[in-house]
Amino acid sequence: MSDKTENPFFAIAGVLLSFKGRVSRTGYILLILFAVVMHQPYLAFRDVVAAGHHTPLQYMLAVASAFAYYLICASAHTRRLHDIGLRGWWIVAPLTVNKFIPEFEPFLFFTLALWIVPGRQAENIFGRKPPGFADMLVRARLARLERKYLSGAIDSDAYNAARADITTKKKKK
Repeated sequence: MSDKTENPFFAIAGVLLSFKGRVSRTGYILLILFAVVMHQPYLAFRDVVAAGHHTPLQYMLAVASAFAYYLICASAHTRRLHDIGLRGWWIVAPLTVNKFIPEFEPFLFFTLALWIVPGRQAENIFGRKPPGFADMLVRARLARLERKYLSGAIDSDAYNAARADITTKKKKK
């Protein structure tokens, strides 16, 4: 399992930290929610670290969670911009707005806008259309069916019939 493609750590890191390609609206909001969860140690230790009453472990957790949060958010924003058909550099736009209007929370509106605006249906310069939520459900059903078949829980006839049923339901929608 020395190959990076087989290692689950590299697969997860690739999903969370990649700045290439596109991400659907569902994938985008899931990435943002994961980043918010990763940000919780920073929020918990922020006041303790600012007051100077912290242990080295608390400081390292706060810094690591803040770094992970910003990196995952930047990755998600960039790939969502790619899905819309814009370059990732547009992520700088909310920073400039915040510079001129400090009370305004531009990243909240930026995140909501990226979540609401639909992506391009066709392939663009950043890649093909990412799978939506329905596609992910079909893939999950097919993977579950394949596990049953490989474990011997169902025979090949039942596997082929169920596979055909799942894929034809997807085509009808």
